[in-house]
Amino acid sequence: MGFQAQHNWQIAQNHNLIYGFDYRNVSAENITRDLADGTETESFDDSIGQGAIFAKYLVDVIPDVRLNFGLRQDVNSLINGSVTSPAVGARWNLAETTFLRGNYIRKFRVPTLFYLFSNSPFAQGNPDLEPERGDSFDIGIDQQLGDIGLIRFTFFSNTISDNIAFDFANSTFENIGKVRTNGIELALNFQLVKNFYFFGNYTLNDPTILESSDPAEVDQELRFAGADSINLGLSYEILKIELGTLALSQRLLKKLLKNI
Repeated sequence: MGFQAQHNWQIAQNHNLIYGFDYRNVSAENITRDLADGTETESFDDSIGQGAIFAKYLVDVIPDVRLNFGLRQDVNSLINGSVTSPAVGARWNLAETTFLRGNYIRKFRVPTLFYLFSNSPFAQGNPDLEPERGDSFDIGIDQQLGDIGLIRFTFFSNTISDNIAFDFANSTFENIGKVRTNGIELALNFQLVKNFYFFGNYTLNDPTILESSDPAEVDQELRFAGADSINLGLSYEILKIELGTLALSQRLLKKLLKNI
C-alpha cells in the first residue's frame, strides 16, 4: 500500500519543475502447508517501509535541446540514514521526427521480503543482505514513423554494487561484489489499421561479474541474468474519450439549455 503526491510547476515558458513525495509499505506473510497432515509453518511475516522526496527540473536550453536534472532522497526501514540518487538527461531533436537522448541515473533497490526471510526448503532467506546500489547509463535514438508509429534503439550499461543473486551451494541469497550489464534494446510501436496496434521489443544483455568473494566467479556471466528476451503483442482500442472535447461539449450544452 502506498501513496504519492506530485506537483508540476511551469516556472517560465521553457522551465518546468516537478516535485513531490511518495511512501509505500510492503507487507508479506508466507505460510507452508503440509498436505499430508495439514500442519502449517510460517516462513516469514514482516513489512518494509519506504519513503522518498523527489524533484525534477526540465529546461529547454535551445528550441531543439531539452535537459533534465533529477534528485531523489530515499528513506528505508532496512537501512540507517537515507540514500541520495541524482539523475541527469538530455534530449536533442535532430530532425522533425528524429530524437537523440541520453540519461544517467544513480540506482538504489532494497531486497524483497522473500530474499530476506524465506524459510522454504528450496531457498533460505538472508536477513544480512545489503541494498543494491549502482549507476545506469543509456543513450538512444527515436524515430517517428509518420503519424502511425515509433521505433526506438537504446544502448545501456548498468553497474551494480552488492547485486543480489541466488547462491546454489547454500540455497540462499547473497550480495555479489559488483556486476556490470551492457546491452541493447530495440522497440517498435505501430498502428496497423484504425484502433489496431502492434508492439514489440527485443533486449540483448550481457551481465558480467566484476567483483566477488569467490575469485572463480570474476569475469563470468551472472547466473540466470544473461538471457535475451523478446516481447510481441497486439492491442485493440475499443473506446477513446477526448476529455477536452467532452468538457467543451458539456459547456456548449449548458449554454444551449440556458438560452432555451
